[in-house]
Amino acid sequence: MTNFSTPNKTYVKSNNSVSKMQNSYFYSLIAFIIFLVIYNLIIKEPVNVIHIVISLIISIMTAIITTYILNIKEKKKIKNITSLISISTIIVLVGYNTNYLVIILATIFSLIVKKIIKNINISCSIYGILLIIIYNYFFKDIDTPLQILKNMGYIGSYEALIKSNGTITSYLFGSYYLSPIVSMIMFFYLFHKKAIKYNLVFSYVLTFSTIMLIIGLVKGMNIYYLFFQLTTGNILFLSVYGLTDSTSTPTINISQNIYGVILALISIAMRFVFPEASVIISLIIGQLFINKLIEKITIKLKYNRKYAAKVKLILLGIALVMTIILCIVI
Repeated sequence: MTNFSTPNKTYVKSNNSVSKMQNSYFYSLIAFIIFLVIYNLIIKEPVNVIHIVISLIISIMTAIITTYILNIKEKKKIKNITSLISISTIIVLVGYNTNYLVIILATIFSLIVKKIIKNINISCSIYGILLIIIYNYFFKDIDTPLQILKNMGYIGSYEALIKSNGTITSYLFGSYYLSPIVSMIMFFYLFHKKAIKYNLVFSYVLTFSTIMLIIGLVKGMNIYYLFFQLTTGNILFLSVYGLTDSTSTPTINISQNIYGVILALISIAMRFVFPEASVIISLIIGQLFINKLIEKITIKLKYNRKYAAKVKLILLGIALVMTIILCIVI
């Protein structure tokens, strides 16, 4: 008699290797750097270009040296330079206005975390970004749009939220944060290359957008409130480059959808407590705790529709309760 056993992992057949997907991310990040350089040369501040280039060189060199030191004990060679450059690029893109020492520390911290936590790749950069955010919060007096929103009690008119910080165009092209338009273009590029878990981005952004839209409408702030939330805090950039790490996120579609919804709910809750760090905090919580939980119930979600339906209903209930509470409290 033949005995059958159920595997405890989900396997997906794909022509895409991890290295190919990493290369696609690398190319998309290079496009981001090019856009940022052109934008600063033509519209913003040309002097920023020098700072961006120097920061990128410093971060890449730091990444290579740090990886070499971390691999000495195991006598491993540095195999994937592309991955290290991608990690450095993400850190520099988010924190290019930060001083060089903080960039160095953020790069080192990211790679140490990558060494400690198994199965994470370029998303280790979110830990370095968190370090940059903490530094800016305590040591740099910057009135960002999100900080201004917090000072207004998270409610503001179109003039206070948009006009006081520029124009709709300046938000779209990234005067304060990385351009959401470029983030969307790079998302579709990675989707075309089959290098990204698009369900994660869709479920995350859709959940975030729906709740923010409801809050805006209930509070009489209309759709511009949703526009403000989606174009501040690097939410679209981080949802593409920090949320979709192929090696540390759920595998099957339904698990990815649920994972994205949970992280969006955490981001929304944190948005009204620590607005600048809200996305990063949710990504770290998801990476350290929620992903492991999702992986444990993946098989049940895939083969038990009733179980999956119950999970969806619970999440819908949590989302409704959170939305109601936020509409009352804010």
